Amino acid sequence: MSTKTPVADGPLPHTYRQSHPLLSAETIARLKPEERSHFLDKEVKRNTLSLGDIVGLEVFHVEYLVHCTVLHWHTGDEEWIYILSGRGMAEMTVLEGDFGAGVDKRTADDVEVETKDIGPGDFFGFKRSGRAHMLVNTGTEDLVYLLGGERNSHDQCTYPKMGKTLHITREKGEASGGIVDNEHIRFWKRA
Repeated sequence: MSTKTPVADGPLPHTYRQSHPLLSAETIARLKPEERSHFLDKEVKRNTLSLGDIVGLEVFHVEYLVHCTVLHWHTGDEEWIYILSGRGMAEMTVLEGDFGAGVDKRTADDVEVETKDIGPGDFFGFKRSGRAHMLVNTGTEDLVYLLGGERNSHDQCTYPKMGKTLHITREKGEASGGIVDNEHIRFWKRA
């Protein structure tokens, strides 16, 4: 691993790693983002630079993102978003911890959301089991934002409008898990 900015000119792959904690603006400008499609909706694409991965962060992540996300919330990880540039819309559920479609015969239309216009300088903080959220680029330029949060060993990510819940296990930088349809979730309370 490198301890300083690479000498060679040109773009760096999104897999670039360094051991030094300072990731300079010059190096960030040379990084080639990874284009990702969301596994539940291939039309939702974003370009990602995982800044935390580059400097070896394991518990927290910081990503530099362009474009949008799918409506979701986490039970195991807190998450934050800071808008750097561009214009967009944030969609958030009105209820915290809303499992949404598939539970108690609810449909995607039963998930109540509010929308807010967003722009540079706006910040969102999402606590565990909080409000589901997503961003959509509504402007003519890229919607660029920083996303950060935890990477706990176990997390559950719920997609209320899609009626699905992803169970995630993380170990030594690798993530695995499985997804279930929310209609198969049965809730109970201890008396």
